[in-house]
Amino acid sequence: MLEILQNCLNFISGEKHNPYKTYNSIIFMTNAPKDIKQIEEAVWEIPTSFKEGMLVPARIVATKKLLDAMDPGVFDQVTNVACLPGIQRYALCMPDGH
Repeated sequence: MLEILQNCLNFISGEKHNPYKTYNSIIFMTNAPKDIKQIEEAVWEIPTSFKEGMLVPARIVATKKLLDAMDPGVFDQVTNVACLPGIQRYALCMPDGH
C-alpha cells in the first residue's frame, strides 16, 4: 500500500518511479476514529459521544503504530461492547484487537 501511495505522489510531483529511491516522508493512514483521545502512552479512549447507546467509554490498549494498523471493525466491535447492559467503567480492547 505504501508503494501505491508513493507512486501517486511521484506522479503528482512529476518524478519517475524509482524503486531504489529512499523517501524522507511517509504518509500514515489510520482507521481510528477522529475523536479518539490518547490517555497514556499506549492507552486510547473513544468517548461515549462516538456512538449512540454507548454507556461507557471504550479504551484500546495499543501503541500508535498498532492503533493505526487496526481494522475499522475493531473500533466498531469495542464500541458495540460499550453499549451492552450492565457494563461498568470501560469497554476494553487489547492490542491484538480482542
